[in-house]
Amino acid sequence: MRPSFTGLLSSIPVITDGAWGTQLQSLGLSAGDCPDEWNLSHPDRVLDVARRYVNAGSRVILTNTFRGNRIALSGFGLRDQTAAINRAGVEISRQAAGDTAAVFASIGPTGKMLMTGEVSSDEMRDAYLEQATSLAAAGADALVIETQTDLDEAKIALGAAKTTGLPVIVSMVFDSGKDKDRTMMGLTVEQVARDLGEAGADAIGANCGLGIEGYLPIGRRLRAATTLPVWIKPNAGLPELVEGIIRYRITPAQFAGYAGALRSEGVHFIGGCCGTTPDFISSLRAAFRDQSPSGTRGLAGVGVGHNFSGNLQGLGQKMKYKLISCEVFFRELCFAVSRSRHQIDLEFLPKGLHDIGCVGMLSRLQEAVDRTDSSSYDAILFGYGLCNNGITGLRAPAIPLVVPRAHDCMTLFLGSKERYLEYFNSNPGTYFLTSGWLERGEATGDLKQLSIQAQTGMDLTYEQLVEKYGEENARFLWDELCDTTKHYRQMAFIEMGVEPDGQFKTLAENKAASHNLQFSHVKGDMRLLLNLVDGEWNEKDFLTVPPGWTIASPMNENIITAEPPAS
Repeated sequence: MRPSFTGLLSSIPVITDGAWGTQLQSLGLSAGDCPDEWNLSHPDRVLDVARRYVNAGSRVILTNTFRGNRIALSGFGLRDQTAAINRAGVEISRQAAGDTAAVFASIGPTGKMLMTGEVSSDEMRDAYLEQATSLAAAGADALVIETQTDLDEAKIALGAAKTTGLPVIVSMVFDSGKDKDRTMMGLTVEQVARDLGEAGADAIGANCGLGIEGYLPIGRRLRAATTLPVWIKPNAGLPELVEGIIRYRITPAQFAGYAGALRSEGVHFIGGCCGTTPDFISSLRAAFRDQSPSGTRGLAGVGVGHNFSGNLQGLGQKMKYKLISCEVFFRELCFAVSRSRHQIDLEFLPKGLHDIGCVGMLSRLQEAVDRTDSSSYDAILFGYGLCNNGITGLRAPAIPLVVPRAHDCMTLFLGSKERYLEYFNSNPGTYFLTSGWLERGEATGDLKQLSIQAQTGMDLTYEQLVEKYGEENARFLWDELCDTTKHYRQMAFIEMGVEPDGQFKTLAENKAASHNLQFSHVKGDMRLLLNLVDGEWNEKDFLTVPPGWTIASPMNENIITAEPPAS
């Protein structure tokens, strides 16, 4: 029994297929020829492409009918063969899919502009109705209206497709505007999601236009803007013309790594567009191989039917993360992980890494990242801020690396960089303490010997300095080098709400008194730490580093950014 639309969504993400045009070109399709006509003249070659995707692991394959409406086919002199081309396209994909995959029939744009009067809305509606009816009659499981740049045309196509009674997915292109997050007509992701949802789409998505790295925020915003399933098919990077041939730089492994971040966002359908091949789909299948139906949260039990459009809250998927963090967050992150719906493995690294310099710290952090088995996790979460550039140059492995945008850990304890900045400006000269800093703040073992303090003698007590250098020299060294609280006015204890009692506050008060500093008590905020482990990674507070990319510090309000590997 072949999979149904709602049956597929019981276990997400659903792997779809990749590009068809380039595959057909590799089998002899000439530039300028109509790919859809090959359904009639070369059905065996079209079948070969469909089978490649099924064998690679696609649970959904499309049909070779992207240009199969009468308006687009008229440009090739094929208007009279519209019904035959669409019928053959479904039959070919149906033969390749068997009972293994579902067939979602492709409906592309007409190539004409409504706003310029090249075509009327009635002509467009009739063309889409003819194509959708032919595809449904041939046995398609669903219809995909894809690569749409004009929302008005997309809604006309949607209205025509809905008459068939099949589930209808509408996929737009977002590649315009300063941030490449708008349609050609200037509409936002949120506007498109709202209008298509109101128009009756059964799933909403985006394809083409951008490389997969650009789809991470698009996927996130679509998931936030709609309760409908989300369909994403990015390009394999941006095309480059090399010796007269169009090339795409992203490899299948890199694509699958990015797709892991889309999976983390809860995207329901993931496949590829321009530049992707069956090898890309194989890499997706390998990356998602550890997924089991019992470990996912799809639409099972929601009670939706063939033409569902109701409220589908709770589609988020349980993910598996590796969390690597400084030990000063031990109590806070243990609490955060204990109430997260995701499965999270914790690794705490010693606070003393901060004391061995940024080069030494980066080396130890990269070792922790590299020894993580990327095939076992969806992403690595990092419990660090920029920390004196200790994470600058850190490279993500084969899965995404998620890092808070924070200068240091105090941002995470206070809940936002804005609150930290406000407190810092209002209370200059504050030395912060938390439970982790009080019980885990001292370097031990080899880190103590490697610390900058040990290398310069700054770790010595005043008595040890007197014994080594004499009292006069000791006093100078202590005042200038060793007294780390000399330039502070107060000590502030940040209470996070996970402390068992008042012992840490008392320790902080005593420490402030011993250094003749004022003491203050500050309420902490778990927001950023909870968002980190819950997968709520907005762009303002978190950086998602794609596989193979490295962290850089641009010295601006973003704090950290990601740089691609050298070509």
